[in-house]
Amino acid sequence: VDDGTVAEVILQPHPRLGVGCFGDFGQWALLRWGVLPESEFMNMTASRRRFSQEFKDELCQEVISTSKTIKDVAVAYGVGPETLRTWLIKYRDTHGGTEAELSVDERARLKELERVVQDLRAETAFLKKASAYFARDQRL
Repeated sequence: VDDGTVAEVILQPHPRLGVGCFGDFGQWALLRWGVLPESEFMNMTASRRRFSQEFKDELCQEVISTSKTIKDVAVAYGVGPETLRTWLIKYRDTHGGTEAELSVDERARLKELERVVQDLRAETAFLKKASAYFARDQRL
């Protein structure tokens, strides 16, 4: 309702989080009726950047295909890291993850390594039991 009521926007440090808690946006708006028309204030709060789905997908592909971190890509394109992280989660959900299928050689190597790990775990368990047995004999 635009009845001519006005509001004043005062930027102050956040009472609990302090200055700098949101990077360069460490201040929050405190409204006081009197200076700014309500319609202008509503326009200020409604100005939110929107990004196309293609742009979001390109950033997600860059994070996935390169060794760059989410933060590096987000800073390079002027997007918040948590925003990019959210886009990445949605991208992986819709595109069925990013893991490529293993080749025959990679599958064989994986099975071999799993067998080695299983053998080492069995050996470790045996050595623990043996050391406990010999430690018990020495106390007697």
